[in-house]
Amino acid sequence: MNFDRYFLTARLAPAIIGSIPFFVLYLFFLGSVLVSLFHSLAAVTWVGGVSTMAAFIILLASVGRSISKDIFERRWFKSDETRMPTTDFLMHRNSEYSAPFKRDLREKIRADFNIELHTELAEAEDESGARKRIAEAVVLIRQQMKDGHLLLQHNIEYGFFRNLVGCSVVAEVVLLANILVFTLVSPNHVALYTSITLLVLYAIPIAFAKSLMRVHGKRYARVLIQEYLAA
Repeated sequence: MNFDRYFLTARLAPAIIGSIPFFVLYLFFLGSVLVSLFHSLAAVTWVGGVSTMAAFIILLASVGRSISKDIFERRWFKSDETRMPTTDFLMHRNSEYSAPFKRDLREKIRADFNIELHTELAEAEDESGARKRIAEAVVLIRQQMKDGHLLLQHNIEYGFFRNLVGCSVVAEVVLLANILVFTLVSPNHVALYTSITLLVLYAIPIAFAKSLMRVHGKRYARVLIQEYLAA
């Protein structure tokens, strides 16, 4: 596992935020269960609590990323990236960039990667094929520009919000379990109201998932395209 800047900010940070409901469950319920089981081994309960939380956070980082990519991102941008903002921006009919700008960009792609993108007429007749060819070119552009500092920053921002959505879905499931536990199994008003409040808060990034991912996806796409053309 590579603990680089991207992992720490875009994957680990959302997982830590998403782990708060599990911490509430541990603090008000699971911790007391461990104490009752190991009442004579305080060190065991402390180490067990820390290791359990650490394991949950690492697991959540992976599960949250999978949920956000395989459910949300794939739904809106397609698994082959043909609906990503980077692809949209290079389509002839898209108005993000001027025709001369896109012409220069297409010429550079042809020179660098020997990829001939569709003409405007060919694109109108075969939009699916045009999108696939652009997506193939964008993969090569990303590989070429991956060391750009500004590009990395925007990639981290996009990854953070995307993964936060996935971690929030897991958090909502844990919170529903919390509400049941603190209502039926181990009644606790503080923990119950905390869980209900968190349930509402974690619903916010899920409700605005599409907007968050599109806004930050477009920012990343703009920087990628502009840095590539300027390179």
